[in-house]
Amino acid sequence: MEENFVREKGKIAASIMCSGFDQVMDYVHEFEKNNIEFLEAEVQMVPTTTVALDEKGTEKMERLIERLEELDDVANIYHNWEE
Repeated sequence: MEENFVREKGKIAASIMCSGFDQVMDYVHEFEKNNIEFLEAEVQMVPTTTVALDEKGTEKMERLIERLEELDDVANIYHNWEE
């Protein structure tokens, strides 16, 4: 688990990387217990390993992502490519 807390304009911004829903709920309960209000929360897919691509592979990946984004049925695209 990785935590990062930063004070911004009188508020604290927290970035917490959890590997499972149970860990997220531990934070939610702890924040609620201490009357800490959530202004925003989101789930992100963060790869544990990444892949470096050469120029040709980068071009192919960019074309693939562009084509996937054009599809109505695709809501999100995740990858482990080092950009």
